[in-house]
Amino acid sequence: MTSLTRRWKGRFYDVLAVAAFSASMPLIAYMVSIDGVTWVYNISAGNATVTRCLPNSTDGEIEGEVTIPNELDGRPVTVIGSSVFSGCAKMTSVTIPNSVTNIDYRAFSGCSGLKSIIVSADNPNYSSANG
Repeated sequence: MTSLTRRWKGRFYDVLAVAAFSASMPLIAYMVSIDGVTWVYNISAGNATVTRCLPNSTDGEIEGEVTIPNELDGRPVTVIGSSVFSGCAKMTSVTIPNSVTNIDYRAFSGCSGLKSIIVSADNPNYSSANG
């Protein structure tokens, strides 16, 4: 596993993995930074589920256009988890790749600045409005 050091809200974190344990099995959350956004995700059956989206800026907000990656560390992003973008009021646009097969409840709740959701034309499960 690779170590990641990142700056957020003026503090440094050294993250190998964040682990939460259930009675049946551990759940490990991984983090990767792409284009100004840190994606927090877990892996199940070889696929990535995005569980949180964090800004790489010190102001603590996701702003402007966000593109959900098709893959995270070589694993297809298939699920956008519950409340991933919750409260991202300054996010204006989000692009969803063809790999996403499920968008959980309230994934975009509180995104008052969101003007467009663009879905990859070859996504078999979702489409953009009028597309």
